[in-house]
Amino acid sequence: MNTVIYGFGLAVIFGIITTLLFNKYHEALAMLCMSLSLICGIFATAMLAMILLTVPLRTNTFIRQKAYIESVDSDTFQSAGITLSKIEQNGWLYTAQFTRGRFGDWGPYPETVLDLEPIK
Repeated sequence: MNTVIYGFGLAVIFGIITTLLFNKYHEALAMLCMSLSLICGIFATAMLAMILLTVPLRTNTFIRQKAYIESVDSDTFQSAGITLSKIEQNGWLYTAQFTRGRFGDWGPYPETVLDLEPIK
């Protein structure tokens, strides 16, 4: 979440610099700062959308799939598909936990990802 906060902060700072430079007639520098402001704003908006929409959806999907996979009998004809789903879900979980552990608040995953257990 820190990434989003700093992204919006940089967008505001570059916006203020753009306004100040336009008042002093430094058009080239003002255009550069305006471009940087737009890039920071777009990046922060994209990160915010990912954090608010994608990550909770993916976490809930993992929890539902885990409950389903653990409730299904492994001797059925679907066991190959269930094993594949188990591998995919655990792969996502390991990636999410690694990212959270490595980047902390700078990454997109909440701390609750660390509490999830892999599918057995």
